Amino acid sequence: FSPQNPSLKYMVNDMAIQLLSRAAKGIVLMTAEQETAAKAQFDDSLPVLRLRCGIDTAFYRVPSSLSDIPELQKSKVETLLTEPYVIMPGDELRYNDDAIKFVERTGIRLVRISQYSSKSNTEKLKQDIAERKLGDRLVVFENISYAFLRFLYQHATAYAGLVDSSWQPAGWTVACEALSSGLPILLYEGLVSRELANIHAPSELVKSVPMCDVNQFTEILADMVYSNPVKIVKDHAFAFSSEQLDIHITAPDFVKQVEAIVGTS
Repeated sequence: FSPQNPSLKYMVNDMAIQLLSRAAKGIVLMTAEQETAAKAQFDDSLPVLRLRCGIDTAFYRVPSSLSDIPELQKSKVETLLTEPYVIMPGDELRYNDDAIKFVERTGIRLVRISQYSSKSNTEKLKQDIAERKLGDRLVVFENISYAFLRFLYQHATAYAGLVDSSWQPAGWTVACEALSSGLPILLYEGLVSRELANIHAPSELVKSVPMCDVNQFTEILADMVYSNPVKIVKDHAFAFSSEQLDIHITAPDFVKQVEAIVGTS
């Protein structure tokens, strides 16, 4: 399931999947859209298993505290907390340039979090921030603890889903974490936004705009910040995430599918 106009790398990957499928007992995919596509591609020759990846939603509901912040970062965080900010964690397939455009056009602070700098090109991002003199507006944290990440989620106003999920569900885990933290989220339309719609995410929690429409994204996200919807949606986000996104909900169904395949082999 490569992107449109795939590179040689993706074409080789597709060929490998076709070859491996002859010996595999099944193929595991995450979204309903991917499941439908796989069933159409493989007919009945290969069982298709759906695993909507869940997370430990309860972890993100635990109240955070200043003790979760490393000593070296406390002064930066104290400054950060003086104004509303949006949060953008994650690594691959993130649109850092669009994050810069959002900050430049709105003046709203954005917190960019990367756990694997080489995958998210944060060195270039930091250079761009310095050149544009956005150091107090676009704040970068790297390789942080989950407790610190939870703190930053819980004190944000919204999640900025500037992610390319057009051909794989990139950004799914981060979207789940944001909702589990009580945040409303705005996404570029793709597999992630459509999967959340498929499981009936409330419209006040999840909004999307066409892929790479940074102008509309900026307008809607800025409105979300100024209207400060966190207090309104927090309880709804907690309820939705615990009912739909928790690993204790998503894992048992996947286990049943695997057992059904193994039991008939």
